[in-house]
Amino acid sequence: MGELRVIECRGGAGERGRSHGEQLRNEVRDFYAAWVDHTCSQSGATEQDLISYGGAHLPASREYAPDLVEELEGIAAGAGVPFERIFLMNCFDEVACHGPSIIKAGLHGCTAFAATGVATADGRSYVGQGWDMPPLCPPYLLRLIGDDQPDALLVSHPGLVGGTGVNEHGLAIVWNTLKAKDVGLGVPALFVARKALQATELAELVGNVIGSQRANGMNFVAADSAAAINLELSATRYHTTYCTGILAHANHFEAPEFLELEADSPLVAPDTLLRSGRMRVLLEEKRGLIDLEALQSIMADHAGAPGSICRHDAKGFTTVVSVIYVPSERAMWATNGNPCVEPFMRYSLEAGE
Repeated sequence: MGELRVIECRGGAGERGRSHGEQLRNEVRDFYAAWVDHTCSQSGATEQDLISYGGAHLPASREYAPDLVEELEGIAAGAGVPFERIFLMNCFDEVACHGPSIIKAGLHGCTAFAATGVATADGRSYVGQGWDMPPLCPPYLLRLIGDDQPDALLVSHPGLVGGTGVNEHGLAIVWNTLKAKDVGLGVPALFVARKALQATELAELVGNVIGSQRANGMNFVAADSAAAINLELSATRYHTTYCTGILAHANHFEAPEFLELEADSPLVAPDTLLRSGRMRVLLEEKRGLIDLEALQSIMADHAGAPGSICRHDAKGFTTVVSVIYVPSERAMWATNGNPCVEPFMRYSLEAGE
């Protein structure tokens, strides 16, 4: 499949969004149509049901990150697509977990990790994940050069403000979908991830995440060049685990005090219980020797297939991108597809690298 296409967008929020929309005009339209058709067929909801549900999250989003709403307005203008459709796409995680008719056919299956300090061969931090989505979701990289925020390199899809990423201050973040019982109206997960990368230090990033009015559960693994932390969140509560060498997480709550808030993720997709454990075991086996080569091999693991770390069409989801961030380099190593067949390539915040 070759390299991931990199879309570079510069300027203020509206300018960045318009550039995004103009560069991916056809892709945004095609992605919206395919995603809505897929979602409605799986859930029984209508397009208007989805738009109404997504729009209910807009007030909290404007309060939390008005610049990101402005960026989406720019994407809508650049792509020639109504804003309500663009905002709906950016609520894809909330729609899938707690939309007007909950989708039972499949859940996001991302497996995330961090490795730091004595666990790595060079003492540096690494953080990454398999980005598991329906095959209809085309992956792109966004290189955002902002007048009003730190520059960032993000994994994304057409019309979205971003998924995971690394910024110019050497902060990286990845995340897993969680389903919580205390769901409500609030900020989409994509907004929380982007707001996190507007930070200049790890403590500020943590504050941006735990201070959000979340609509759903989610788990973030964040790192700078020397440290990493896991942030497990329901819509109203959070639990943190500081990384003492390795971290692994999938799509279920692991903090004992959160088990009462667990919805049906382990029942719908029990492979989550295996993937997090498998990731932890593989990292532990390489403790002290973890480097890019070891991590690339781990990300291609098929134990428990098809719902494995490297996922192949398990309940409609596949690994569309596998990514390893190196915060100290402000860079990522990523695949365009399954890491067992597609090579990891290096992408940097610096154009041309």
